[in-house]
Amino acid sequence: MEISLAGRSAIVTGGSKGLGLAIAQEYARSGADVAILARDQGALDEARALIQKDAKAKVLAISCDVSKAAPIQA
Repeated sequence: MEISLAGRSAIVTGGSKGLGLAIAQEYARSGADVAILARDQGALDEARALIQKDAKAKVLAISCDVSKAAPIQA
């Protein structure tokens, strides 16, 4: 089944590896712009390149520890 997410945006925490990365890739392939969040900027940069290679969506990679309020507000 093909679902179009064109014109939508998604935020994926833990988006640099594993299940989070797979979810972000699928959202992007379906047409959504994606923001991936994780703590390791290097892993995020690699994930961003991988997602953009498979899809034409906008991908924003943000280094952030979502267990703490201050980095989220920043």
